[in-house]
Amino acid sequence: MDGGNKVVRKITPAGQVSTVSGSKHLFDTGGFQISGLTLDDDVSIYFLNQGKLIKISKTGVYSTLAVSLPGRKDGPASQALFPGLYGGSTIAFFSEKLFIANGKYILKVE
Repeated sequence: MDGGNKVVRKITPAGQVSTVSGSKHLFDTGGFQISGLTLDDDVSIYFLNQGKLIKISKTGVYSTLAVSLPGRKDGPASQALFPGLYGGSTIAFFSEKLFIANGKYILKVE
């Protein structure tokens, strides 16, 4: 994450740097407050930005999977309530599932 330029960059083992996605796609609200970062088996990138769970596919397609809202409700990511997806949250991808720990809950996203 390159916070100064509001872009996500990839660095190859050979040291080649490229921009995966930039501010016009990712940060339409003007913010860049990244918390947590993980990759899945397909090398898609997942992270939290200003209360949103963001996914960038390996082809650079950006999508918002969930938004932090008051309350707590299990269910599909588009319907679930995720409290407090802000600074200090940790995310991890394990066994084809995404887990988010926000200091109060451990949430599983399928």
